[in-house]
Amino acid sequence: MASDRTLQAEIDGILALIRARDIRRAGPACESLVARYPQHAPAWATFAELWSAVNQPLRAIDCLEKAVEAAPESLHHQANLARFEAQVGRRRPAQIRAESLLEKRPEDYLLLDTLGNVFSQVGEQATALDLFERALALQPDSPTALYNLATSYRFFGRVDQAEALLERVLEIDPEDNEARHSLSVLRRQTSEHNHIDELQRRLNNRPEGLAACRYAYALGKEREDLGEPELAFEAYARGASIMRRLSPPTIEAELAKIERVTAMLEATDWQESRAGDETEEPVFIMGLPRTGSTLIERLLAAHSQVFAAGELIQFPYAVRQWLQVGPMDQICQMVEQGAGSLDWQQLGRAYIESTRPRTGHLPRFIDKLPVNEVWAGLIHRALPNARFVLTARDPMDTGFALFKTLFLNGHGWTYSLEDIGRYLKARQSMIAALKQVIPSDRLMEVAYEDLVTDPESAVRSLLTLLDLDFEPACLSSGNTDEAVVTASSHQVREAIYTSSVGKWRSLADQLTPLADALGLDPSQSSAGYTSA
Repeated sequence: MASDRTLQAEIDGILALIRARDIRRAGPACESLVARYPQHAPAWATFAELWSAVNQPLRAIDCLEKAVEAAPESLHHQANLARFEAQVGRRRPAQIRAESLLEKRPEDYLLLDTLGNVFSQVGEQATALDLFERALALQPDSPTALYNLATSYRFFGRVDQAEALLERVLEIDPEDNEARHSLSVLRRQTSEHNHIDELQRRLNNRPEGLAACRYAYALGKEREDLGEPELAFEAYARGASIMRRLSPPTIEAELAKIERVTAMLEATDWQESRAGDETEEPVFIMGLPRTGSTLIERLLAAHSQVFAAGELIQFPYAVRQWLQVGPMDQICQMVEQGAGSLDWQQLGRAYIESTRPRTGHLPRFIDKLPVNEVWAGLIHRALPNARFVLTARDPMDTGFALFKTLFLNGHGWTYSLEDIGRYLKARQSMIAALKQVIPSDRLMEVAYEDLVTDPESAVRSLLTLLDLDFEPACLSSGNTDEAVVTASSHQVREAIYTSSVGKWRSLADQLTPLADALGLDPSQSSAGYTSA
């Protein structure tokens, strides 16, 4: 076996290739490494980093399990295994593993930081905050430690503390574009306090790449805060153009998925399905980002009988484990062919158990996963007494709001106004089919415009759907000590406002490609075009 120093140098070289995204060279190097040193835990941990870099977390888990087997005393390998388990939906084993590591009272920066990320992913934000604070105490000048704690503070609405930490990150590393973007979206900027000149300068000096993209979206957001819609749109459009060059197009695959789910909803004889689990606990919020889903979650979560469990990925994970297939087209095919013989009760119970122990302490819990609508037909069969809340918004406002949001993970179709319009239009058929599957006493559609104009009426109707009495606290969504882990975390802590209704109209000319793809006349009201 090579000397420890030589072997570590080889591993360091492979990790450098992975960081540089040189997968073509890193892949064979990892395969050679574990073939020569099959009992060396760091070799398998390095292979796990490669699989993570190419978005293959299940393979990363396989490698980390081998690393843990080779070095069971290593807390770092176990923490990283928990991190990937949480990422793929195995949240309960991830949390159990992380809690067992915490019992060892670690005082190691990397271990605390990794565990903080695990607890954040499983929804235990208060524990994550504590761990990030402990990590920063050990490495007070670490940009990563500063940024992670700033993000955690933002989730809890501690904006001033988050801002101070992000500014400290930029003092240490002025080129940290992620911190600059986060600083811009942290709060509303003003004419007296903004970063427009700095962002414009940096964008001019770096016209391409992910850094330029973040600068452009941050600039657009700050221009919009200052009431400069045309200049804001120019910045958003520039950022979207960069993202289209950086990322492969996803619209055709997304449209195919929507069409396949729609066909399954229309073709399956749901009445022949075996009964699912009878629990009435779960409430599934469905709807695209920027259509009011987070606001509804916060309003309902203010009720004494409702717990906001966050964006749970357990149901998709449970389905894939249940059917032993991954791609959506295969799932749809299996459901169409065997809906009547599948044990839906088993699936429903598996989902409920996977949400424990975070849920179960109140009569209702909310699952706000953004893709719930794609799974809603299966959810209803597995959990026939679950409630569904579908958010709707004017499609022009929806499209514009999506276009000006930087989604680095998913929603790759939002960087083209035409693609957004095609997606929204195709989605209508799926929503129409879904409404034929889920009974009206289990599904309520809430228009964003109604929600912000008359929140009390909307809340009372929602609570009726949930068989709960009205509580005045539900009208104070911003007064919460709970973490809010969405792109709207800074907005939902403000008083409910109506200024975003019809916001697209000031940019009707620029948004013509969106209107054309939707088949709408921008000069006419788009009222009635729901579920956008």
